[in-house]
Amino acid sequence: MKQLFLLLFFTFSMFSQKTTESFISEKLGETREITIGLPLTYDQNPTKKYPLLILLDGEYLFDPFYGAMDYGAYWDDLPETIIVGINQRNTRMDDCFYASDTGLPSGKGADFFEFIGGELLPYIEKKYRTAPFHIIAGHDTTAGFLNFFLYKDNPIFDAYISLSPELAPEMETRIPAQLANSKKALFYYQSSADVDIRQLREPIKNLDANIKMISNSDIDYKYDAFQNASHYSLVLYSIPSALYQIFDSYKPISSSEFTDKIATLPRGYVDYLIKKYDLIADKLSLTIPVRLNDFKAIEAAILKNKAYNELDKLAEVADKNYPKSMLASYQLGLMYEKMGDAKRAASKYQRASQLEEIGNLTKDMMFDKYDSMLSLTTKKIMSKVKTSFFCQNCGAQYAKWQGQCNSCKEWNTIAEEIIQKQEKVAWKSETTVTSKAPKPLKINEIDSTQEIRMDTTDSELNRVLGGGIVPGSLILLGGEPGIGKSTLLLQISLKLPYKTLYVSGEESQKQIKMRAERITTTSDNCYILTETKTQNIFKQIEAIAPEIVIIDSIQTLHTDYIESTAGSISQIRETTAELIKFAKETNIPVILIGHITKDGNIAGPKILEHMVDTVLQFEGDRNHVYRILRSLKNRFGSTAEIGIYEMLGSGLREVSNPSEILISHKDEELSGTAIASTLEGMRPLMIEIQSLVSTAVYGTPQRSTTGYNAKRLNMILAVLEKRAGFRLGAKDVFLNITGGISVDDPAIDLAVVAAILSSNEDIPVDKGFCFAGEVGLSGEIRPVNRVDQRIQEAEKLGFSTIFVSKYNKITSKNTGIKIQLVAKIEDVASMLFG
Repeated sequence: MKQLFLLLFFTFSMFSQKTTESFISEKLGETREITIGLPLTYDQNPTKKYPLLILLDGEYLFDPFYGAMDYGAYWDDLPETIIVGINQRNTRMDDCFYASDTGLPSGKGADFFEFIGGELLPYIEKKYRTAPFHIIAGHDTTAGFLNFFLYKDNPIFDAYISLSPELAPEMETRIPAQLANSKKALFYYQSSADVDIRQLREPIKNLDANIKMISNSDIDYKYDAFQNASHYSLVLYSIPSALYQIFDSYKPISSSEFTDKIATLPRGYVDYLIKKYDLIADKLSLTIPVRLNDFKAIEAAILKNKAYNELDKLAEVADKNYPKSMLASYQLGLMYEKMGDAKRAASKYQRASQLEEIGNLTKDMMFDKYDSMLSLTTKKIMSKVKTSFFCQNCGAQYAKWQGQCNSCKEWNTIAEEIIQKQEKVAWKSETTVTSKAPKPLKINEIDSTQEIRMDTTDSELNRVLGGGIVPGSLILLGGEPGIGKSTLLLQISLKLPYKTLYVSGEESQKQIKMRAERITTTSDNCYILTETKTQNIFKQIEAIAPEIVIIDSIQTLHTDYIESTAGSISQIRETTAELIKFAKETNIPVILIGHITKDGNIAGPKILEHMVDTVLQFEGDRNHVYRILRSLKNRFGSTAEIGIYEMLGSGLREVSNPSEILISHKDEELSGTAIASTLEGMRPLMIEIQSLVSTAVYGTPQRSTTGYNAKRLNMILAVLEKRAGFRLGAKDVFLNITGGISVDDPAIDLAVVAAILSSNEDIPVDKGFCFAGEVGLSGEIRPVNRVDQRIQEAEKLGFSTIFVSKYNKITSKNTGIKIQLVAKIEDVASMLFG
């Protein structure tokens, strides 16, 4: 076996470009002989760069190393390398001299050290095309000497091959210390043998033990202790072991790597290939084209696991590495063929036939593929296009046209739409991992742990959602045009700690960038995509793997599987169904922006709101700065919560204390205002009720209200007239809730009464008073729910007195606010106005 190995070494060496040069060294003051071996293809590739191997003891190590490198390069397991051997036949002891007291190169040894780093390396790098990856190797004395290069903070060599080294003093501890603190990726190899020189073995073992104790992921270390080998024969065993350790990442994909690491992946086969070649570039500073056999291996894995959509990405890699060849077009043709799109497959195979042949891909093969796909296309007689009729108002479906919709009773809203263009496939091709069908469980066996939520960093949005975004959920956000829907979601996208994909079908990337700069928030996690086709969106989602997806808006999306235009009933329903399938299968939440109609309803079929998990409504007047976010539907939380925002030039500001906008801050007291304590979900709010009561100018008194139920206002006015004796029947009454919000909490009735009476009597209500009570038809003040929370909020905001029903059960004790208990509206009137 040894004889065969040596024969291979010398056989390959006969075909090498081996030259000997005389190098005049100023450092050494003499001429040194060096042997240079260039790769066989050096002249054929004028732009290619090669790793550099410096050999000490070059007079006898050159041929074994060069033969091993040539043999490995022949099978593409090792890269072609420039090898430089330094002849030290008569000078090795002087060259490697060091001071016994310091353990550092001295005299001729120091000169030789400077010769290698200061003269030889620059000379070789200038004369030959070397890559920035340098290796040094030696045996015995020179193996110990090469370790001195590790003493530098930034070693000039990237890999060290130390064959049975004779170690200098303290080298057993100095080398591990240097390796432990190294911030540069290094390869270190050393070897010994059981029949090695006795005085060398113990220091080598100590060095091995000390290196194995360090923890540095940048160090790739290997030690071989060969059996039945001598100090000299271990060289033959060590050379291939060392080279294959250093260039392990360079090797092409093997059958075991394919079986154990690639074929078992659920997805990401092309990513594996890209990472493999990125590793070669990072660790070895070598940029090489992806091997054709590696392309075939990844293609085989894709076909085996039916991940046909990854052939698209493989085609991108092929186009980058072999732009003039047919490889990229072939991969695309194969993808469309496997996905059942014979027409597109034929087009790609035809394109491939016009490009350069590569590997086993030939023009004849492409012509055969093209004819095969063309025959499948012609065999498919165009089937009858499926159409149906949909109500453009409510989404109801009909078999034929009719004038009035039976569902919403609207006239002339039914239109014909094409509902199927081609056979539908899943949002993601057949790569979805098959899972077991769910089985029924006893209710006490079901896991009841709370759903993990994703923090949006926006406390108002978190509150409305019930604590954050649930993974895999679909959220629909509706609102008037220009109300701030896109601004809100873009602002949140820029703040999220998760990788976010913001898809816009309405604005360009530059427009979104301008708005983001106005918000003055930057983010490395937010990706912007302007696209309306769902198939392209899913392709980009697979490429960047976001953790949250935002779609602006659902009415702009369309899918290839429906022929009708974007925004139609069938397109909205179909694209939403694809997004739901995507969200549930990947556990990635999706937020949709939806347009609304002139009636204030979300545009599209009503089923859209049933399909999603959460429906949010963004309300407000574009002429005012305040916006309210409401939950109309929430499968994961309460629908009673609201979020309040202030629209500023720099975006939307969360209003954590709503009372600052809902209560006027004025110096003098004015009649006709009263403060009510209300609740929105779990959130207590103090709101200001404004009333104006004046003599009716016209025959019929006016009753006008903003933010309050008009029928309830009429009821309260009737109670005041009948039960309290106030003559309001001939007067105009105007009522307004400040801040632009609408409230349906009956607990504000008492404040409404106080505001109306204050305006009627033109006597202001003390600004330290607030009210929480429902007014009944008999004039009694009825108790309200969660009165303790209302009292605590009033006390926190500095009110001195709160009027509540005497029938309320109050648990709060020792409060700083006076609790005034009242039973009838007459009691309130007498307390306020005498």
